[in-house]
Amino acid sequence: MTISVIIPCYNGARFISETLESVVLQAIPGLDLILVDDGSTDDSIRVAGEFFRAHPEIPSRVIQQANAGANAARNTGLAAAAGDWVLFLDSDDRLRPGALKTLLAASDGADAVYGDYIRIDQDGKPIGERKFPFYPEMGYLNILDKAPITSSVVLKREKISRKWENPFDCSDEFIFFSGLALDGLRFKHCGSFVLDYRVYFSETRKTSRAKDQAVSLSETYLTHFERLKKESRLGKLEQVYFNAVFVYFFNLFSERKEWQRALKFYSLVSVKTWLLLPFYRSIFPVTGIKTFTKRTVFLALNWLRKGIK
Repeated sequence: MTISVIIPCYNGARFISETLESVVLQAIPGLDLILVDDGSTDDSIRVAGEFFRAHPEIPSRVIQQANAGANAARNTGLAAAAGDWVLFLDSDDRLRPGALKTLLAASDGADAVYGDYIRIDQDGKPIGERKFPFYPEMGYLNILDKAPITSSVVLKREKISRKWENPFDCSDEFIFFSGLALDGLRFKHCGSFVLDYRVYFSETRKTSRAKDQAVSLSETYLTHFERLKKESRLGKLEQVYFNAVFVYFFNLFSERKEWQRALKFYSLVSVKTWLLLPFYRSIFPVTGIKTFTKRTVFLALNWLRKGIK
């Protein structure tokens, strides 16, 4: 069993040595390390080159391309990969000790395996844990409910049915992994911490990203909904789930006075769902539309979770 670790890198000189070291320390046979430099203008290539020369025991390659974005770099790396499995590792994240062994050991019967992660700051200090919900049986709605993050997943290379594509420049992993689940890939959660995920956005960037993310997520949900309808795969569970999510997006875009988007979601919600909203609100007497609709979604998901297969 071999695995290709693909690292897209753009001006990542500050953290790339830590990232590469975390891969080398996995110490597993059949490891193939691919660094795709996406037109960096800093010392990324020099730093990576020095690291590779210091570790000739690890099969490694550097692919350079003009700047085209992280998704294009991931696709370049995937095209060059030869491993049975692949992992897309961001150039500022770190694999935790034994992560690859843990993920691959849990891969029986699955096309993709993911784990939990530790959030770290710019200096590598832990600032919190993130655990994904555990599902005894994994299905498409589980991934749509909570998609894993990019660097925490190993995938069977031959089962990857699509490229990394995202017109919104955020929510990359949600669009990619939920799309794979929609295509039929079987996911599995290993239940172990496998990654140190670095978080260091500025407050301005966080605000901008949150706004863009709402649009990208809503459009992705719409795409999935339309495909399920077209393929006659929109069962009862899916209908309840999408109704709850569309109520949330209707209220979110109404708050933002984006009426065209809001009305698009309003038209997709069933009359029965609108009639039940006062009942949900009587269960959760809260103030504020945003809090109310979030709790509506969570209530629907909690009801669904035991039935999702």
